[in-house]
Order: sequence, then C-alpha cells, then structure tokens
Amino acid sequence: MITVIHIALYHYGDWTELTEKYVIAIDNPYYVPIQSKGINLELFRINEGYSSYVKELINRIRNHGSTIVKVINVIPGKAYTDTVMYGDYDKSIKSVFVNNMFIISYSSFKYGLEYYTAILPPIKASVSKTLSELKSQLKEKANVISFKQERVSRLPTKIVPELTPMERNVINTAYELGFFNYPRGVNLDDIAKELESSKATVDYHLRNAIRKIITNYMGKEKELGWGQY
Repeated sequence: MITVIHIALYHYGDWTELTEKYVIAIDNPYYVPIQSKGINLELFRINEGYSSYVKELINRIRNHGSTIVKVINVIPGKAYTDTVMYGDYDKSIKSVFVNNMFIISYSSFKYGLEYYTAILPPIKASVSKTLSELKSQLKEKANVISFKQERVSRLPTKIVPELTPMERNVINTAYELGFFNYPRGVNLDDIAKELESSKATVDYHLRNAIRKIITNYMGKEKELGWGQY
C-alpha cells in the first residue's frame, strides 16, 4: 500500500507568510533539491499578472531574509507571474519530506500557509514510525494546522490539487451568473466585468478550474472501474 499525506502548516518566519497580507495564491510546480550545495532550485507561479501589486510582493520576498537565498529571474505574464529562486535547503519544509523519503507531488502557498501533498512509496518497513518522525521534524519548523493521511493500492495518473482561490472565485461567479446554462446567460466579458478583471485572466483561471475538475473526475472514474462502461 502507498501512503499519501495532505498537510497544511504555518512555516515559522518564512516568506510564505506574505501570502496572507497580499491575498495571493502561489503554486510551486517545479522543485529540484541540490543537497550538495545546500539549496533548492524552485519555480513559483504567482497566480496573478505582473502588476505593481505583484512587483511589490516579489520585492518583499527578496528582502524577507528567511529561506530565500536569491531571486534568480522573474518571468512576467498577463495571467500569472513565474519566479525562479534559490532557497535554503536545510531551512525548507521540503527538506523534511526529502530526508524522510517522501515524494512531493503538490505544494502551494496561500492564506499565509503552506499546503503539501506527499507520497511515501512502499519501501519503508514502518509507516507509522516514519509518519511519527515526519510530524516531529515538521513541528520543529512549523505549526502543523492539518495532517491527513490515506492508504491507496495505486495512485491515479496524476494527483489533482484543489482549486486556487482565484480559480474557485472565477468558476463560482461563472456558475452564479449563468455561464453554464443553455443558452448561456453571460459571456466571459460579463464575468470579467463582475470580477473587475481582464477577459484573458478570467478565461485562463476558468479553463484551469474546469481542467482540474474534469481530470479529477476522470481519474476517479478509472479508479472505480467506470471507464469500461
């Protein structure tokens, strides 16, 4: 059996606390630990376009003096902003997972908290002991808000993360305004006007939300054996 854990935590003194003040969700899709140099090479996706608001956040991250060693590059976009950074491996939460042989499948930062989904392959003799050690080491660096675990016989093709706050806001607004009705009650321009955002931003987050929901449904369908009917 494979152990999957879902964790939410407050990382003491880390730059991720800024996501509470700035009300921005940041995904962390790419991460490479370079243990020999004591650093993490990471790409963070800020789920907003490169506005003055986002620039201010990035400058605050640069000057936070926590786990960030250096901001290497900022890649601006209309719907999101990618930021490449070097982080301190030993101070990071990810080092706790890696040192305990967990595979991080998803990480995101929002509301001042860090969210992780991680997998423990069936290579450890004592799962309960490993989980106990993981919890103990996490508590040295963070206040663990939520720690959930499940045992599965196999993993879906892809573990689908929850919707970001912006994706949830866009799809809820679209639903409430009648975007999914037939015939449609509103179009993307109407949703953008309601959210005081651009049409491109709304389209991007709406597509992402729909893709995640469909992918999650298809994965569960295959797990339950519905795909053959």
